[in-house]
Amino acid sequence: MENIFQQLFTNFDLSYIFAINALTYFIIKLIDSYNESTSISTFYKRLILIGVCCIMFPVYYCIWNKELIILVNSTIAAPVVWSWIIRPIFKHLNLGYAESNTIKTQK
Repeated sequence: MENIFQQLFTNFDLSYIFAINALTYFIIKLIDSYNESTSISTFYKRLILIGVCCIMFPVYYCIWNKELIILVNSTIAAPVVWSWIIRPIFKHLNLGYAESNTIKTQK
């Protein structure tokens, strides 16, 4: 078990994964709050994720001098961590944004 945690911390940057997921969530939530008539489609949510990754990757590489392979691994792991860990917790706490292909009710 100790070896698994050691491999996890040496091959992934958990703060980078958290930063990608947090920034993507807040951008989608911000767009969702201004777009009250319909929700954002899954395609656009993925485009936002790719945009955030394209911005965060060079920032982490230049400022914190992270190894490229760690950043590549973490970039690939970020949507997986969101789908399997963070999103179910957010859904349980009703913190998620509106699902795609649904129409929001008028206030």
